[in-house]
Amino acid sequence: MNDDKSWPQVKKVSWLEEKIEKGYGTKLEKDPYLPKAISFENLSEETIQKRIRLRDEAWNCIKGLIALEPHIFNEKFRFEQIVELKSQTGRRDKFIYKHLRNYWLRGKTIDALYPNFRACGGKGKKKNPKSGKKIGRKRKTAYINEELQGINVDQTIRNIFDAAISEYYRKQDKHAVRFTYCKMLSEYFFVEIVKKRGVPTPILKKEHEVPSLDQFRYFLRTKDNQLQILKDREGEKTFLLKFRPRLSNSTQRALGPGHIFEIDATIADLYLVSTERTKIIGRPIVYIIIDVFSRLIVGFHVGLEGPSWVGAMMAIDNLVTNKVELCKEYDIPITEEQWPCHYLPEFFQADRGEMEGKMSDSLPGIGTFIMNAPPYRADLKGIVEQKFRTLNIKLGPYMPGRVKEEYRVRGGPNYVLDAKLTLRGFTKMIIEMIISHNNNQYIKNYPGEKGMVPDSVLPVPIHLWNWGIKNKGGFLQERERDFVRFNMLPKAQAVVTEEGIGFNKLRYASQELNDKGWFVNGKSFKQQIIYDPRCMNYVYVKDQGDRFIPCQLLPSFERFENKSLEEIKMIQFDEDVQEIQYRSEENQAFADLDAQLTFIEIEETEKTNAALRKAGTTDAERQSEIKESRRTEKNETRIVQAFVPQIPEIKIAESREIYHEDEELANQKSIFELLSELSEEEDEND
Repeated sequence: MNDDKSWPQVKKVSWLEEKIEKGYGTKLEKDPYLPKAISFENLSEETIQKRIRLRDEAWNCIKGLIALEPHIFNEKFRFEQIVELKSQTGRRDKFIYKHLRNYWLRGKTIDALYPNFRACGGKGKKKNPKSGKKIGRKRKTAYINEELQGINVDQTIRNIFDAAISEYYRKQDKHAVRFTYCKMLSEYFFVEIVKKRGVPTPILKKEHEVPSLDQFRYFLRTKDNQLQILKDREGEKTFLLKFRPRLSNSTQRALGPGHIFEIDATIADLYLVSTERTKIIGRPIVYIIIDVFSRLIVGFHVGLEGPSWVGAMMAIDNLVTNKVELCKEYDIPITEEQWPCHYLPEFFQADRGEMEGKMSDSLPGIGTFIMNAPPYRADLKGIVEQKFRTLNIKLGPYMPGRVKEEYRVRGGPNYVLDAKLTLRGFTKMIIEMIISHNNNQYIKNYPGEKGMVPDSVLPVPIHLWNWGIKNKGGFLQERERDFVRFNMLPKAQAVVTEEGIGFNKLRYASQELNDKGWFVNGKSFKQQIIYDPRCMNYVYVKDQGDRFIPCQLLPSFERFENKSLEEIKMIQFDEDVQEIQYRSEENQAFADLDAQLTFIEIEETEKTNAALRKAGTTDAERQSEIKESRRTEKNETRIVQAFVPQIPEIKIAESREIYHEDEELANQKSIFELLSELSEEEDEND
């Protein structure tokens, strides 16, 4: 512990107890390695602030490493983390190691990182000569004339260098050093500005009165922040992708099978035909899920859904599917040993996109988590990215309709019309390729572990998987397929009323929920539902435990059967647009009706008022004559509204007398007379 270059060592507690028992160690009442109180006496405010700033800079640099205790005590792990920290911060090894060691040696507090100015010296310090004598190598012109020896680079010149480098060199335009140097001379080292052909032009100082290009290059080459300069010129994304240190590999991130699965999607380089084989349906989307530790392809999905959560959801559903049964659906016989994965991992490694958002928040509910790579960092999931390239190379010769570079020329063959494979046929090819990869692909340069050497493990995915399950298991998780499906489906809030479960202007119901009294009139509440956006015939309500109750679309919404949520929203949008477009006609119809009704009202009012003035009837008389007036009006209305058949005129005989053989029949009243009497009775009742 007294060695300034020492590092933490792993020792068992029993070792320490043994040393104490044998008298090699004693328990101290006071820790001699606690940091001494920091005294700021006799220091200027500027010096105090500088010390605090340097302490905070050191802490901000290494606090991420401190958070990794106790794993950071492991030498190999510490080295990898420090390399990664260097690429992120641009700090040198010496800076990180120094402050990390000081933190552990001086009591593990932030004050342990205060700089020790007493140990500082002048080595490597920038020189600011005041004598005026040229230091360093002479220029060749000095051998001709001593006055042409050039100038020294003092702090003022260095500030100018910094300004020019920041303005022109540290840009993604990637200007050359000489261009930056010449721009600096034009802006800082001129005698006067004159107009040449009407343009203001600087007249530069003589060559021996300005810093040379070699001095400028030396300053640029010896700057402390070379890494940051490279980042500025290349851009952060390009730097991390092309120039970051590559001292580790993707496999070392995984501790065993099932620890990390990489998932990604790509658009396959071929065109497919429809099931009836007469129509071209475009290029399919291929999802692949691969185990980082063993390189075993554990799941996939081939479909027409664009790279989205729906496609990723189908790939994860395939992941937990028994592969023997899956291959049986495609008439491909395999054994469990050939493709032994139907498990969930501890982590999914993805590249944001569909795996970043509300939908992917459901994955923790099934016991797995997502690690999203930063934007434009496809290299952080290079295993699955490389597998897509392998896919095109292996299957390319067997794929009619494949997109080829040489076809993308004017007048070249049309590869679209060469399409022959259906979605099912292409899926069978993918399955065959995966089985071959898992069981036969020899992985060159695989970074194997020490334990694999005595077991003579072949770097073939299935052998690596089986060895990892036996020796490094504990990460795989088995889940019921329905449980995974329902937890991955989108969730939404619906409203339950007497009309059913309302969601997106649709209504659903089930007999089971009806029996529970969910749809009682006057009862309304919110309920979370689960739905499959690809087909909205059903939504699901979670019951106790992991059971889900399916609710069917009501018959009044049958026009939306077998349609996706996107299609339904489009139909509803069209209906809304149609209603809005018709609204002007409806408003015009109301205006027409209003005009007619108002005209009738005014006309009738004027006529009635005129008639009342002419008749001179009082209000009391009008009220007392209501029944009689109603009876009279009704009789007149009946005569007018009576059904009169259109028949030829009948000539009546001179004698109108009618004789009846039966006198009783002759005395009976006709049906019209009976109706007339009944009507009179109703009038009296009115």
